[in-house]
Amino acid sequence: MTFVYKLDNRPDKTSLATQDVQSPVIKTAGGSWSYENQDNQTRWTQVNTIVFKDSFLLQLIKPFMIWMFKIQTNKAMNKAKKLIELL
Repeated sequence: MTFVYKLDNRPDKTSLATQDVQSPVIKTAGGSWSYENQDNQTRWTQVNTIVFKDSFLLQLIKPFMIWMFKIQTNKAMNKAKKLIELL
């Protein structure tokens, strides 16, 4: 898949969406990030959207996939936070 910025209004908000998705599982996806000054620090809020393709098997494993994406996103954001704080 290819990610394309739909909004790049830094330092306030950015968003992107997928194009040309070639996945047996994902139909489309996107996300947005907002940045808010809070006591001379940046509060970063992230919202992700993933739309899965329709199939009986995917409906059975959908709760696991959602859980897995949440876990992976939290790990990635914690890693990014640690790297940013080193700067």
